[in-house]
Amino acid sequence: MNDKYVEPVAVGGTAIVMWGLTLSDWVAVMTMIYLGIHIVLLIPRLITYFKKKNDK
Repeated sequence: MNDKYVEPVAVGGTAIVMWGLTLSDWVAVMTMIYLGIHIVLLIPRLITYFKKKNDK
């Protein structure tokens, strides 16, 4: 494991870094949070859908 911290390199300039994460890392994190929220909100709708389907 490399213990030396290396600044991220961006093509054409300096990388945007906040709290040790680059912009692409933040995009990945926000995408996972976004998808996680939608999955959590979808669960009750799926439960009611299958309950209604089984009642018929």
